[in-house]
Amino acid sequence: MALTDEYEVDEREDETLDDEYDDAFDGAEKLQHELLSIKSEVTLKEQDIEIDDILTSDFKKVSRGKTITGLSNLIADWGIVTPIHVLKLEDDDTYLLLDGLRRIYAALRKGESKVRAIIWEFSDIDEGKDIAPIVSLMVNRSQPYANKEQWNIMQLLLERSTSPGLIEFLLQLPAGDAMRLQDIMTADVDGFQEFRDKFLADELNIDAAYKKLQKCRKDEDKLEKEDRTIITDSEDGGKDTAQGDERRLLEQDEVLDLLDMSSDGDVDDMDVEDLDMTSEVNKAKVQDKDDRHPVDPLIKQETFRRDNFTCQCCGLNGEANIAVLIFHHIVGVACGGPDSVDNGLTLCQNCHMLLHLYVFGKVHIHWNELDEAQTKKFKRICKYGNVQIKAWKKVGVSKEEAYKKDADSRRHLYPGEGLDVINQAYDRAKRDGTFDNTSKEQENTDEG
Repeated sequence: MALTDEYEVDEREDETLDDEYDDAFDGAEKLQHELLSIKSEVTLKEQDIEIDDILTSDFKKVSRGKTITGLSNLIADWGIVTPIHVLKLEDDDTYLLLDGLRRIYAALRKGESKVRAIIWEFSDIDEGKDIAPIVSLMVNRSQPYANKEQWNIMQLLLERSTSPGLIEFLLQLPAGDAMRLQDIMTADVDGFQEFRDKFLADELNIDAAYKKLQKCRKDEDKLEKEDRTIITDSEDGGKDTAQGDERRLLEQDEVLDLLDMSSDGDVDDMDVEDLDMTSEVNKAKVQDKDDRHPVDPLIKQETFRRDNFTCQCCGLNGEANIAVLIFHHIVGVACGGPDSVDNGLTLCQNCHMLLHLYVFGKVHIHWNELDEAQTKKFKRICKYGNVQIKAWKKVGVSKEEAYKKDADSRRHLYPGEGLDVINQAYDRAKRDGTFDNTSKEQENTDEG
């Protein structure tokens, strides 16, 4: 046999062994094997060291070259909480950085000269240098959250009125994934449950699960075009709407009555039994809605200014939160609600999503588990959501079809979408002195 043939056989055998090794052991076990191969004695100790004594390898510069500034503001406020990791070199008081380049960068910007460090000392320094990249990645490695863990954490953060952007930052999610995650976990769509189960079992990531959800919605849309179950509004002595696509829009006086409903009473003094219409909604059947159209930017701006750039459910406001505020129709366009300041409402994206889901009975509020601030928020969500529930009942449309057509209203805005409109209004309010960062929040607290 030729030498080249023998080499090719050996190479194929090596590849087979590599594949078998990869199949037999997970990443943690492979890392353990790598660390067990170290022949040196390794000691660890913790102490403060001079930043000038730390050398930065090319490996660290490459691995953190694009993200070095990520902790500057946090460390400026809190200081360095977690020690860095360094490798002890031959020279006394000289160290090679293993982990913590961003912390050092932030400390230097803050004017610090020392930093707390975990010092790795190898009896064979050359071996320490050789394995330094692996140790660096090992100490810097964090275990990703499982999909179910992300959802559990997100629910807790939402109860604290945490914005989707902050949730994405804390969970290290791409922009838009927080609302996609919420949609995946709350969607009531035929055929999607099996994909949600796969998502919870970590067989699908957020992007893949969301694509499956969109496909299921399209399939359901085709099937439900034949399903036109119409509701009767017995409170108005109502007549059943004819089967099919026929429906009416609300008359102007009916819209005004509904808007009066949204401004009636102090919800903080009302019993939750009189507010929460979830059980009634789940009995309802609804149908088609008109396509939405862009709202005049001036109407949006005047609504934001009237509401003092403050979410009218949770009270979120301030310049840092401008980007998550949006315009909401109190009476939906599909029911004949006009594009007007009177029919407009300023909401944060989180409360906007909750309000739309509440209208379709998909928010189950555990009132006895809420604190005072959360109770106030959900009472307002019920208050404004009940207006839309009444509007659907008056129009007489099927719940399932309306929920599908309402999907665009529930979507999470793309980064920067609509931001120019609210920024213009905000800048104008600051210039003319009509913006008060505290007054509206206090009004929300007092009036509910």
